[in-house]
Amino acid sequence: MAIKFGEGRPEDKPSQAVIDKLKEAGYRWNPADRIWAHPVWPDSAMTTRIEAEKLYQELRQMIRQEKGIEAREDIPF
Repeated sequence: MAIKFGEGRPEDKPSQAVIDKLKEAGYRWNPADRIWAHPVWPDSAMTTRIEAEKLYQELRQMIRQEKGIEAREDIPF
């Protein structure tokens, strides 16, 4: 499972609060691919995907609040 912010450049780096949330969820920074990665194991793949979707929605909301962007249902981010 992977989460990428922008193109992975330093200026695309999320806030420390977002990074902390990623680390709490078991994601680790992969500098070669410039992504936050979490392993997906066959015996827990569905659970990992469900948890990743919940995390994505939480991070999305955090970032929108940090940037002062109004939440809208018609856009996926």
